Amino acid sequence: MAVARGVPLQAVWKGSQPRQRAAVVRAIAEAHLDMSSTTFKGYGSIYFGRDLDDDHRIPLQHTQGISVSNDNLVLGPITGRTWNYEGRQYIELDRAPWTTLHQYLTAVGRREMICVQQVPKLSPTQVTRILCSNRRAKDPSYTLLPPDLAASDAFRSGSTESIGLAQRPSP
Repeated sequence: MAVARGVPLQAVWKGSQPRQRAAVVRAIAEAHLDMSSTTFKGYGSIYFGRDLDDDHRIPLQHTQGISVSNDNLVLGPITGRTWNYEGRQYIELDRAPWTTLHQYLTAVGRREMICVQQVPKLSPTQVTRILCSNRRAKDPSYTLLPPDLAASDAFRSGSTESIGLAQRPSP
């Protein structure tokens, strides 16, 4: 995780004026909007360019054609859970980055067909968990995933216009 410069937002939030708070919230919202509106010319996972050979990567670009990297970041083989759980990590599958939606969906379909034939059936404990998936926690504050943005993940430099967001690693 990269180091964000500044003071943790939670340390100065209570003492901030309403206008300062509004400016910080606006800056965080704009950062999230910018990140969530970015689309790429491919499907895969993001890697450092130095970690992959040329056969397993495609340049990381916006769909508008603007390059978002200088070979530091590239799209490479997909690493999502659906490609690696229940023994799938040991099966020969097309995990390479894809340039079209059709290529990606074809790879997903082939993955599922291969896995139906090769992956052992779920154990009873996993089947039981699936059947009990509609149960809710007694305390609604319990969540399966950590919150996307905690107060301790936001940093502010001297001004309210400059913020840094620290991303938590995936569990």
